[in-house]
Amino acid sequence: KIDIEKLKGILDIDIDTILIYTSFLGPITKYKMCDLETIAKSENINLLHPNGKKKLKKDIYDQINLKHYIQDI
Repeated sequence: KIDIEKLKGILDIDIDTILIYTSFLGPITKYKMCDLETIAKSENINLLHPNGKKKLKKDIYDQINLKHYIQDI
């Protein structure tokens, strides 16, 4: 038989330690590449990879969200 009181303590600890990540931007399909480029420029995010090639839409989208996620910590 399981002691419910012990289980309650475990659940309380687990719930308190879970971090919920909410993205700064809406769904990626909501944005055109030019929209993300404008946001990235205003956030001082480089639009080129170190090898000089232009970043993909998903890469720029992820970097914008990551920058805001790190700032919120």
